[in-house]
Amino acid sequence: MRRILGPTLGIALAATAAFPAASQQAAGTVEGTLQLEDARWFVRPGGGDLPRSYWREGPDGYEVQLAAFPTREAEQAEGAIVIRLRAEGEPDALEARAPMVRMPRRDATWRSVAKNTFLSLVEAQRTGDALAVAGSVVGRLTIEAAEGTAAEDFRTVDAEFQATVYRDRQGE
Repeated sequence: MRRILGPTLGIALAATAAFPAASQQAAGTVEGTLQLEDARWFVRPGGGDLPRSYWREGPDGYEVQLAAFPTREAEQAEGAIVIRLRAEGEPDALEARAPMVRMPRRDATWRSVAKNTFLSLVEAQRTGDALAVAGSVVGRLTIEAAEGTAAEDFRTVDAEFQATVYRDRQGE
């Protein structure tokens, strides 16, 4: 399921730059498999009780979070997938560090930490407050802090993502 993401990402970023007032919301997709079953999520801005999509600049580079939901409406966190990474370098040559994937549920959260996660950042382009990213992620998720969870209780995710997220302005 490998695709060339670059041209699509460039078109998406160009459209975002052409209509900035109308497009200040995160958008994109995460497509692949969850437990070897086809899966698709829609990157949305989130907020409130929902995980948020954003990027922010820090002393060690960029922190990027994609919050993707099973429907375009993003009405609940259940079934969502959240991909988070730190990226170092210039916006056109970022290297991903410390990737993490989580999937919130009502009773627990499935989480894949850096040692169980492989993330490849294929492309990143920054225009103003917009950061467009594309890449792939493979992770083994276990239930976070669950009592009585057997070591074989895990989920695997293997997906490609492409999204445009906006600078986190909270707290400025």
